[in-house]
This record gives sequence, C-alpha cells and structure tokens, in this order.
Amino acid sequence: MNSFIIFSLKNFSNRFIIALFVAEYEKNKLKIDTMNTLMKSLGIVILLIGVGILVFTAFTGLRSNAALAAGLIAIIVGFLAHIFLNKKFE
Repeated sequence: MNSFIIFSLKNFSNRFIIALFVAEYEKNKLKIDTMNTLMKSLGIVILLIGVGILVFTAFTGLRSNAALAAGLIAIIVGFLAHIFLNKKFE
C-alpha cells in the first residue's frame, strides 16, 4: 500500500511538471508567433520610413540629393526586406 501511494505521488508530480512545461511552451510559442509577424512587417515599416522621408522633403521644399537618396534607398531596402522576410518566415 505504501508503494502505491509513492507511485501515485510520483505520477502526479510528473503530470504536474509536464503540465507546467506545456503551459510554458504555449506561452513561448505565442511570443515566437508574434515575433514572426513583426519580422514579416519589418520590410513594410522600412518602406514607409522611406516614403515619409520623401514626403517630408516634398512638403518642406528641401531638395537635397542626400535626403532624396536616403528616401530612395530606404524604399528599395524595405521592398527587398519585405520579399526576403516573407519568404523566410512563411
């Protein structure tokens, strides 16, 4: 009888540990899914920053080549990042 109680307690503790592991895994899986979603949209964010630079230069009348080149480079990098990141995290 005593060995049955010890076996039952071991079985309960193993199930409890497994339940904690599963709960922690699900919590981390949610974080990973959120990070993958953010990585997919990183290219769009970079692209929008480039568009923002070009809009800023258009409305302020600032026509320096450096600002226009920075906007163009940000748009191209954002476009390429969007393509590659969506392929990688698909």
